[in-house]
Amino acid sequence: MNKPKIKFSLLSFLFLSVFISVYSYAQNRISSREMEQAIRLYQEGKDNDAMDRFMDILVKGSPSEKSLANEYINKITMRMNTGIDEGEKENRNSSVKEIPQEREVKPKIETKTYIEKESPKQSKEKVQAPAISSQDAAEKIFKKIEEMRREILLTMSKISAFKIFLSDQNTPAAVLLNEDEIFSSGATFKPKAIEDLQNLAALFFATGKANIMLLPKGGATGEVEIASIRRAIAVNSYLTARGISPSRLSVNLTGANVIIPKEVNNVNGLLCIFYYNKDKNLKGEDDIKTGGPRVSMGIYPPAISAYRGEGAVIEFSVFEGSGGMPSWKFEIFRVNQDNSMVPLQTIEGQGAKYNQTYFNGRDKFFGDYYPSGRYIFSITATDLNGKETAEKRFLLLKPSPEEEKKAAVSAKTSSGKELKQPPVSSKNTSKQPLKQTSSKTASPKKSKAAVKKTSDSQDDIQSEDTPSGQVVYKIYFSQGKYEITPNSKKKLETIASTMDNYPDSKIEITGYAYKKEANAAAAAKKRADTVRKELINKYGIDPKNIKQKTSVSPTLKTIAEVKLIQE
Repeated sequence: MNKPKIKFSLLSFLFLSVFISVYSYAQNRISSREMEQAIRLYQEGKDNDAMDRFMDILVKGSPSEKSLANEYINKITMRMNTGIDEGEKENRNSSVKEIPQEREVKPKIETKTYIEKESPKQSKEKVQAPAISSQDAAEKIFKKIEEMRREILLTMSKISAFKIFLSDQNTPAAVLLNEDEIFSSGATFKPKAIEDLQNLAALFFATGKANIMLLPKGGATGEVEIASIRRAIAVNSYLTARGISPSRLSVNLTGANVIIPKEVNNVNGLLCIFYYNKDKNLKGEDDIKTGGPRVSMGIYPPAISAYRGEGAVIEFSVFEGSGGMPSWKFEIFRVNQDNSMVPLQTIEGQGAKYNQTYFNGRDKFFGDYYPSGRYIFSITATDLNGKETAEKRFLLLKPSPEEEKKAAVSAKTSSGKELKQPPVSSKNTSKQPLKQTSSKTASPKKSKAAVKKTSDSQDDIQSEDTPSGQVVYKIYFSQGKYEITPNSKKKLETIASTMDNYPDSKIEITGYAYKKEANAAAAAKKRADTVRKELINKYGIDPKNIKQKTSVSPTLKTIAEVKLIQE
């Protein structure tokens, strides 16, 4: 009586076995097709595209495929670093070549990697270490970016301007912007909101290659107002100005055909939705200024300490416009003290391209540390008509611990020499008791501690009346020097970010000096010059957009003031 059931069970088992076999075969075919495409791209010399494919296989492929992908990634890495294809060393026509540093001859890459002992208590002798694979490098990069993203999310969670929605994988699903915290009126940002928006841009950099859609307030319910649309466009413009690739940014102005992530329980604001599996849109209009292909370049953060294990996300994109298939060149330069540039690396390619990589301030990721100082990252694209567009960003490599110690000793020595000579403003030639003055006039006979407090204190210590509603940034200098204080350097970063969002604005710098200083007029000009050079050299502000003047003040005012003006 049980024979029909047994027969049915047997047939079900056979059917399930066949289904699993067919499914596995189909999956293997799909995966094998990915591998074939990756290998073909490698053979065609399209290393960046091939690297992307092999990296995906490293994450999703079978163990045997991961092993093969790792081999090819090692080959691509060697070809990028030397310009020579392993196994085809006679073929030197690779489109990706490394430019020698300062005419130095690079040694051939060996099968073993030499790294420096990183403990400050140990000597800097070279020690032999096991060879490090590309997969090891990829895993380290993923971990570094995850740490970066966690820190940014923690910071943003404490800011009232944002509400963050995380997915089941603890990746951002959406971010809701409180418009009352971001905008003052219309689509104008509040001055204090610029720092908040910097954190938002940082999060976008740290989410890898995720696409982001901006949905205006009311878009989820179909009740979008013109003011909300303008605000969404303003945020989009700010993000692209910071270097987020337009290929992964979009604004849905109507809210049509948008699926709100299940994690989102509040849509009363400007919503930023993350998509992790969408292709980039690399078709675009030509660059307005050059008429050539549109490009973008972004770096976060703009300053890192390689010796502390920090790194920066580098993102660039090249768009295909009316001029046809573009060719592009990505370059890295080191800027010397005399502003001459030393080329470090060049990668070239053809076609529309989006790329995001990680720079940790070391040669070939695990090699020697690059010297501290400024570095330029540049992307240049040329279309078939010969029209060219370029974009560049600066990155600052902070000094090593040894350099910091030397600088501290030098500063202490210099400060000690200066203290032996009394300030000119403290002389009392009449030998009469100095009159007591108010805190605003600040008697020249102040103690050293009091003077130091003045340079680092709130803005009302050294102030003058400014036009109502106009934002003025006060830039302070170290006592007796023309070095900008750390807190004031942060203000300059804010100024640069604001200029990105208001490209039609101009910067006006006023250098101040106290009338009893020696060579007061020259001192005022020196302060203005210092601020001007910092904005140009570090943040890439166009000199044409900077106006400069000086003022000798009857009160103790040894600062520079920076304000944005509209013409």
